[in-house]
Amino acid sequence: MMSTLSRMRVSEAIEGLLDARGSTKRWLAGKLGLTPSALSRYLDGSRPAPVDFYRRVADVLQVPEALLCARAGNDRELNPPTAGAAA
Repeated sequence: MMSTLSRMRVSEAIEGLLDARGSTKRWLAGKLGLTPSALSRYLDGSRPAPVDFYRRVADVLQVPEALLCARAGNDRELNPPTAGAAA
């Protein structure tokens, strides 16, 4: 079972990916064949997500499923500080 903190981080990662591509949760819900409210309940943990939910999200967003976990768990790995930036 995914902890609340992990679920929040994955949800934030998904929202960040949507923002980066200029898409919305409504768009993602439609691509997944879900209502926007069902998607929100999966993302906030108030409803258990199907086993393949995160794989399907990754497929729709055209990113590796591991990227969602990496973004959720350690954003620094994906976005290392630039030269001269404070770590």
